[in-house]
Amino acid sequence: MHTINYIEAKKLTLKTYYEFIGEGFNTEQAIPAVFEDLVISMKQNNKILVAVIQNLSIISLKHNFIPDYLLDRLSDIEMNTDLNNNEVLEYTKDKEELNVLLKNKYILDEDENYSKRVDILLRM
Repeated sequence: MHTINYIEAKKLTLKTYYEFIGEGFNTEQAIPAVFEDLVISMKQNNKILVAVIQNLSIISLKHNFIPDYLLDRLSDIEMNTDLNNNEVLEYTKDKEELNVLLKNKYILDEDENYSKRVDILLRM
């Protein structure tokens, strides 16, 4: 079975996000929809987990907000698998973009109930 790499996981995240946008979701609706759509994959593959959380955070911050369940996990996620050279470059580029965006002003979208749901989804 093919193991998905970071770049493929990033592309999958973006593709899924734009599919939801194409279906009429706004960004605030698409972010959690993508998260839930990919949660099983995230639990099975660390590269997918990191790519989804990091790239959904980038998307939301580009829209001047970030959900609390993403922000809370940004400090906790670590890439615990080896990356090839191309993956390292892409991951580093995304991490740098994220760090720049986090320095800008944004709204923290807090939803205690949904954060609890995310905790449950990632533990199951």
